[in-house]
Amino acid sequence: MDRMNKDNNALRSTHHPGLLDTLIEMNTILEDIQKSLDMYLETKRHIFPRFYFLSNDDLLEILGQSRNPEAVQPHLKKCFDNIKLLRIQKVGGPSSKWEAVGMFSGDGEYIDFPHSVFLEGPIEVSCGEGLRT
Repeated sequence: MDRMNKDNNALRSTHHPGLLDTLIEMNTILEDIQKSLDMYLETKRHIFPRFYFLSNDDLLEILGQSRNPEAVQPHLKKCFDNIKLLRIQKVGGPSSKWEAVGMFSGDGEYIDFPHSVFLEGPIEVSCGEGLRT
């Protein structure tokens, strides 16, 4: 990249010994990473099948933000029919756990949960536990 930055001529800057081999090797590594990522996401979808409704980008965002329930909220409507948001609150002292106490529909209706659902642990397990409650 430094060489290409210094020489604005594309032909000269790309005709360098070993460049093609390096790019082919990098592409092979990238394909291996993509396959591994797809397998990882498939295991998450197998644990919680509603993740099949999400794109890889959305699922990665959810998994990356799983400790922050507020960041996961925008994806709820993609996983669950007519659930727009959850009413969540922090409970406890310094450990500050999150719990869901109700849900809002796409029409703005609100329903209290008979029992609050603690939002802890892996998100694919927490969502599944919440559905069984």
